[in-house]
Amino acid sequence: MEYDGPDLGYLTVTLDCLWDLYDQTGDFKFLDAAGRAFAFMEWFITSPPHAAGQHNARNTDYLVPYGLTRFLAEGEDWKKRAERVLRILYNNTDSPEHFFSAVDDRYVSHYIGHSVLRAISQLQGESPRTETNSTQTVPLVREIQSNYFSGSGHWRAGQSLLVSGKKGGIFSAGSHDDAGIADFGWIVQRAKKEYVSHWWSPDWQVEARDNRISVRGKLYPHVEHLSTPAKHAILRLTSFFLGRHLIAWLKSILIFKAGGEHLSFHREIFLESAELIHVEDEIGGLLPGDKLCRAPRASKRHVASADSFHPEDFVLAQGCHISETRDQTDNVHRIKTSYQIPA
Repeated sequence: MEYDGPDLGYLTVTLDCLWDLYDQTGDFKFLDAAGRAFAFMEWFITSPPHAAGQHNARNTDYLVPYGLTRFLAEGEDWKKRAERVLRILYNNTDSPEHFFSAVDDRYVSHYIGHSVLRAISQLQGESPRTETNSTQTVPLVREIQSNYFSGSGHWRAGQSLLVSGKKGGIFSAGSHDDAGIADFGWIVQRAKKEYVSHWWSPDWQVEARDNRISVRGKLYPHVEHLSTPAKHAILRLTSFFLGRHLIAWLKSILIFKAGGEHLSFHREIFLESAELIHVEDEIGGLLPGDKLCRAPRASKRHVASADSFHPEDFVLAQGCHISETRDQTDNVHRIKTSYQIPA
């Protein structure tokens, strides 16, 4: 668990470690955990948009390859599944748009770089298995057929729609000709404070059925903190005296928050067909001076070094037709949006 939910990027790092633990101990439970981790990642990766990104609790865009390549040597079934996942993730690593071109160089030195080098060795047939554990194989975990994970709130519908219910119902969808959409909810601006729906939390109430998903909860309060030399000096001085006791307070401000009591949010997403998505949003508790705007890709939650540049930072919908209607009654604002994706 990362930031109250699953994160595929950090799960691939954990997968590397699970293989190392097994190689050192020969304990079968690490193989079992590795197989289940692979099946969970496979669920996301083998369906467009072929990754998770903002659907991760920590917004991690990159996935490291070594633990995935180890499944190539685990029998024909695992090999086929691993080959499919690896091709999707790494067949264009020379592209400037690949996530390896946008990761922090410190992370390349820390664990991404050596995972890549170890993956290359694995692909060249240099397996680290020893004679003592070479007879054990990863138990075959069947591909996950469910369209909904109640624990994480992830819901997949049709061929390409992926919704993160525990992140305020953000979603993405796409076709095979690079047309696609991403919807990251709403921001209510009130004086110097913002209230956002794009926030991972176990407090969201999610209900998925057939071709529809419903998300209910409270918008999360957020204040933009401008970094200044004076604030930095105060933070350094405070950390000198309080040490690790300061971390819990900072996390409560930047990472872990409770939903506000002022603004309610309800989102319904309905998949009419593979190409047509309807969204009904209802925001309650608005004041006359509030400003309502669609949220950008970047989450307001503090996620140090986890996110990187993505084309969605410039445009959220490409090659799609969008229609929108708005209605406001008293302090409740209702927005109906339809996304038409080319077949």
